[in-house]
Amino acid sequence: MRVEARVKGLFIYETEIDRRRFVDHRWKVWCEWNNITTEYLYFFIEYSYIYICYVNSHKLKRT
Repeated sequence: MRVEARVKGLFIYETEIDRRRFVDHRWKVWCEWNNITTEYLYFFIEYSYIYICYVNSHKLKRT
């Protein structure tokens, strides 16, 4: 996993993990370990990649 972008508190990660397993406990553990509130975690699929995006809850601003 590598960091693809970090803009205004929005962190975007990219992986080629199997889309059938993209909701994986390992991601939740990873986010919790990094003090990220998992309720703000969401996923979207583009082509063969799955992007894992989340917003730091302390800087969360939704429009």
